[in-house]
Amino acid sequence: MISHSTSMGRHYRPTHLSLGMSLFCPRFPSALLNKDLLRYCLKIKGLPFHTEWINISAVPRFGSDIGVEKTNIGGQGIKAYTLPIIHDPSTGTTIAESFKIAQYLDKTYPDTPRIVPTGTESLHTAFRTAVSALESPIYAFAIPKTFELLSEPADREYFRNTRESFFGTTLEELTPTGDAATITWAKVKEAFSTYASWYEGGGKYFAGESPCFADVVLTGKVFWIRNTLGKESTQWEDVRKWDDGKWEKLLADFEQTYN
Repeated sequence: MISHSTSMGRHYRPTHLSLGMSLFCPRFPSALLNKDLLRYCLKIKGLPFHTEWINISAVPRFGSDIGVEKTNIGGQGIKAYTLPIIHDPSTGTTIAESFKIAQYLDKTYPDTPRIVPTGTESLHTAFRTAVSALESPIYAFAIPKTFELLSEPADREYFRNTRESFFGTTLEELTPTGDAATITWAKVKEAFSTYASWYEGGGKYFAGESPCFADVVLTGKVFWIRNTLGKESTQWEDVRKWDDGKWEKLLADFEQTYN
């Protein structure tokens, strides 16, 4: 029996099977990357679920109490409790880390659309490695803006401490200015141009005519940029035009189909 109190005094206990899986997401005003990543996966598969919101400052205690494994962070051998987490009452399984969750859903519910299509497991492993190597310039813009959107003092302190420890610099110093900002933003564009090249010669999506985990990841990154930097920002105006409007179209497709 799972029971947990967040810093806001809320308690979690397993819900009735009819409510489906519990998806635990960070309580962010701007709805960050992984929140929608797993929501999209569950909606693609047509599986019932409900969302439980956890303050980010409560994540370490929550992860420990709920009994999940820590997640590898940034490929540097660092492990920490992270969200999203799902609890599946039909099997009693509680699991963290987006890709592991996607693999679990495919294995446990084989009669639903696959998030990692058969035969693409190695491709998705290579995809994740490549994205990790290319995405760091995005952090320079989106991480500090994410911090600005937080309102709870405990969450702001936790976010600052954990991110500054990981990046080895203050959030203020992480944000590029002047020529450095121009150069760093150009690297973001280069990263997305590389992502776009992976779609060349194929179908509508990364692995064909149906969305898969790779599409969800990239859509999540576009969502994150738009929601943290703002729809009126010059950066979002840039992203909308990149690669013949591919990223705005992909995000609109997911939002219209699965929201």
